[in-house]
Amino acid sequence: MITKILFIGLLFQATFQASKSAGENSKEQNNSCVKSREQCHNRNNICCDPNEKCELIGWRLEKAPYVCKIPTKLGTTLGEYCWENNDCMDILHMECSKNYTCVCKPNHISKNNAICVSLLNEFCSSDHDCGNLMHVTCTENKCACRPHHRLVQNTTCSSLLGGFCESNKECEVSNSIC
Repeated sequence: MITKILFIGLLFQATFQASKSAGENSKEQNNSCVKSREQCHNRNNICCDPNEKCELIGWRLEKAPYVCKIPTKLGTTLGEYCWENNDCMDILHMECSKNYTCVCKPNHISKNNAICVSLLNEFCSSDHDCGNLMHVTCTENKCACRPHHRLVQNTTCSSLLGGFCESNKECEVSNSIC
C-alpha cells in the first residue's frame, strides 16, 4: 500500500514538473508579455500584469478580439475596454470611443471617475442627469445653477451672498464666509 502511494506521488511530481517546464518553454517562445488593454491571441499570450487575463472582448469574427484585462464585465467603468456603445451602457451618458474605451458622451463630464453627468447649460431631463452636483438643478431641460449661485468654469456653481453653503470654499464672493 505504501509503495502504491509513493509511486502515485512520484508520478504526480513528474507530471507536474513536465507541465511546468512546457509552460516555461511556451513563455520563452512568446518572449514578451502583453500590456494592459493590448491585443493578445486567444488566451495563448501571457499578460504583463499577473491580475489580468487574455479575454474575449467581442463576439465578432474579426481577427483576435482578445485583450489583456482584469476579468470583469466588459465596459462597466470609465476607461474600461469596450467594443461598441452597448458595452458601456451600465453608466448613463457613456459611450465607446474610437480607442475602444468607455468615455463620457460629448457635453458630459466624469464625476468622481465613476459617472458621467451633463455639463452645466447642457440638456437634462431631471436633476439626476446633472449628476446631483451641489447647487445644480435641471431647469427648462438644462443643467443650471440654483438661485443665488453663479456658474464657475462651466462645471460648478458657487454661492453668492445670501446663498446656501456648507463651507467657506463654496462662497464666490471674496472674503465671504459661510
